[in-house]
Amino acid sequence: MTFVGPGPTKRAADRLRREGHKRVLRLLIAERRALYGAAFDAAFAEEPDFRVVGVTGDGTATSDLAAALRPDVVIVDAQLPHTGGVGICARLKTAAGAPVVVIVDDAPRTDVLLDAIEAGADGYVSRDMHRQSLIRAVRAVGAGELCVPRAMVAALVRGLQDRRRELYRTVVLYDRLTRREREVLDLLADGLDHVAAAEVLVISPQTARTHIQNVLRKLEVHSRLEAAAIARQYRQLRGVGAGVA
Repeated sequence: MTFVGPGPTKRAADRLRREGHKRVLRLLIAERRALYGAAFDAAFAEEPDFRVVGVTGDGTATSDLAAALRPDVVIVDAQLPHTGGVGICARLKTAAGAPVVVIVDDAPRTDVLLDAIEAGADGYVSRDMHRQSLIRAVRAVGAGELCVPRAMVAALVRGLQDRRRELYRTVVLYDRLTRREREVLDLLADGLDHVAAAEVLVISPQTARTHIQNVLRKLEVHSRLEAAAIARQYRQLRGVGAGVA
């Protein structure tokens, strides 16, 4: 396990340091399997600097409990029902006074690690790690460190670099489109075909088809599905919903 510099919750870490190293960290455990949830609960119950304030196996309940209980750290199952671990992490991190979040996965997966870090996770650990290693990892993130498996650090850096280049390429390609082409593409991303898009935009189906052909050429893709994927990626990058200007 590697502890990589200040994590994304430095303000929370500074607060913990000001209040002293003996401060008890309040934990919320979100684990889909009751057996593991109970095991985590028991492990941290033996540590004097931790207090488990809640255990749940549901993503929606995790958000509600975090808002009500105000934990310092939330340990989240990567495959949590309804929202997934990364989804609940992103949701928790948008709240005021966001807690530290540690994602627990069944096995190390680079794609999940990347998604977790981009969602604001402070730690990513494997479920099969030794109990004391898990406890040390949670202590570390509680102190403001970013905790990831040592063997995955290089893959994390490369993956983040690749994603940044891909996002930049998406913006460059998207900027090639005219406003009307963007409108057509946006409707494709919403699941409409060229006929339905033509009705929405009050143009002929043939004109819509021509716009789609131009979109595919300018985005350097071969299918509407690929074009729609780029549109959704652009929305995510810009943080917008339907209707990209």
